[in-house]
Amino acid sequence: MPSTDTTARDAERAVGRDQVAALKAARDEAQLRSTEDHEYADALMWHQIGELIRDKTIRQSDAVEVTGYSRDRVLKQTTRYRELPAPPRAADRTRAAVPDVDTAVLITSFGFRHGEAPAADLVVDLRRYFPFPYPGAQPADSAVLDEAVRTTPGVAQLVAATAGTALVYRAAPAADGRPVRIAPGCTEGRYAAAFARVLRDALAALGTSAQDLDLDEPAAENP
Repeated sequence: MPSTDTTARDAERAVGRDQVAALKAARDEAQLRSTEDHEYADALMWHQIGELIRDKTIRQSDAVEVTGYSRDRVLKQTTRYRELPAPPRAADRTRAAVPDVDTAVLITSFGFRHGEAPAADLVVDLRRYFPFPYPGAQPADSAVLDEAVRTTPGVAQLVAATAGTALVYRAAPAADGRPVRIAPGCTEGRYAAAFARVLRDALAALGTSAQDLDLDEPAAENP
């Protein structure tokens, strides 16, 4: 009879295999949009698969079986894309903004101080582990805030994990074509808005939009 630990590892491995399948489906879907989108989705897929292998969530043989690529190909690509790939620069993109009805992922940032989280498939609470570093900053400081968030230790991993979850939801058996709704929140909403923009860039290949609920609300003196 298998031990409890073995059963838990098998369940985790099954989830990991499903993630690989979702990543591949998203990569294949991006191919229909543009070459740039496909290249980024391909890089993101291999990065995420490599993370799953290095974390021992799945085995290399799982990646080979699910993707249909050879062991050498899997090893080469996961090594090549060990670092999280940079998303296509918004200024360089020629594709028009995707209307909400066709958006694959809708990100709505908010501030817990201003009310409850909006309806979402996934709420990302940043308050405890990623406290806002610039109290009182205004929306006009978006470039500064985005860079601060992007370079905060742990944010790249959180963005990758959140993006991976969105990809899994997109390929889930009950997916109905409606956008996956993600709601990052912080105390005031400003840090969450920056996180939303970084996450939007990470999922650019799918067609992603971000909106902010509380940027116009006044900041508390001691958030």
